[in-house]
Amino acid sequence: MKNITKSIIALFTVFAVSCTSDDIEDRPVITPVDAPVLLAPESGNSYVLAIENASNQAERFVWSVANFDQDVAITYEVQIDKADYS
Repeated sequence: MKNITKSIIALFTVFAVSCTSDDIEDRPVITPVDAPVLLAPESGNSYVLAIENASNQAERFVWSVANFDQDVAITYEVQIDKADYS
């Protein structure tokens, strides 16, 4: 039982020592020269999705290319929300 307790304490000590604020402070900040702009669809649109139309395209999202003046991996994410009809 003592060995298990000592092992757990040693594990937590390793985690506590390995996490420093320097890791966060030294991260590079990359700002876009030309930020991406959503071109389509226009803002403020709302959509009603129905099971009957599941095979149809609901919308097409188009944005301008971002320029960061560096080699970076860019990931775009589209988020949707369900309207509250209560």
